[in-house]
Amino acid sequence: MSEVLDHILESISPASIAQATGASQRLLRAHVVEDNGALCALAARLCAARHSPTPALDRRSVVVVAADHGVASPGIELGEHHPTVIGLRLMAEGGAALNSAARSARAQVVLVDVGVRGGEALDLGRGVLSFRQGDGTKDFTREPAMSRAQATASLETGIALAFSLADAGLDMLALGQLSTGSQPASVALLCALSGRSAGPLSSKDADVVDKALALHALQGVDAIGVLAAVGGFDLGVMAGLILGAASIHVPVVLDGHGSSAAALLAQKLHPEVRGYLFASHAGGMPAHAAALAELALEPLFAVGLAQGEGTGALLAMPMLEAAARVLAEASS
Repeated sequence: MSEVLDHILESISPASIAQATGASQRLLRAHVVEDNGALCALAARLCAARHSPTPALDRRSVVVVAADHGVASPGIELGEHHPTVIGLRLMAEGGAALNSAARSARAQVVLVDVGVRGGEALDLGRGVLSFRQGDGTKDFTREPAMSRAQATASLETGIALAFSLADAGLDMLALGQLSTGSQPASVALLCALSGRSAGPLSSKDADVVDKALALHALQGVDAIGVLAAVGGFDLGVMAGLILGAASIHVPVVLDGHGSSAAALLAQKLHPEVRGYLFASHAGGMPAHAAALAELALEPLFAVGLAQGEGTGALLAMPMLEAAARVLAEASS
């Protein structure tokens, strides 16, 4: 590992049991638990994550991380017609569903290119930040998706981005992902980290994932090695964002299968990050449900959102705000 990563991992402390217990006791004394059990449990978890009896959630951001995976490369340059490019531009213009959800949640939208294929030569949209780790990853059914150095750099990039957002003020972070090839990469990462079989998680990608897992023989390989073999720049950056946020006591709201796979990667690097994670929705594919099960996280709602670009995480923010408000009003 690098010095930066070692330092961040050493700085992550468990979510505060004392604050969670104090919140639960205050809610019990106020006689609100019986009618608002789910919100009260959320309030206690927020106190634990923020290490505070009055968790502030006012300053909110959603980070949408864009990158492409070599396993899905069409073999030709798509240029302006690249679906990742089209999606980024729409978000940059403010016309996507994510933008509407962000306005409703009062959250800042941060769009980041960490490896869109051909992105260096294209106009991805106004305000899209460039933290490129490469021009997409390689096809992990033939060779490692990236080098170990790139895997470490992607984690460090996510950490640096979390701290940059915190410098401007950050109380709650939502994660989203925009990429081609994210589904097989997320499934492969989940299988390698959990020992699960690919078939039940994604019948569509099972053969591709099984081929990659057989090629790389990842049993006993550490988390960074797994990321290098079958992951993606977007997954590494999201995992780094989670590690950075956990180190400064900022709760992270997950969206689809990409963010939950990245969360599992972050947890493998430091088990205490789970106390800072909140799952927004149940998702639209078994891999997401499996990742949440590995993380022992219950989704806040069961709506089957499958895109994973951050909209679901944004929809969960008002629910978390309501939980904090129940606690504040019970304590007043």
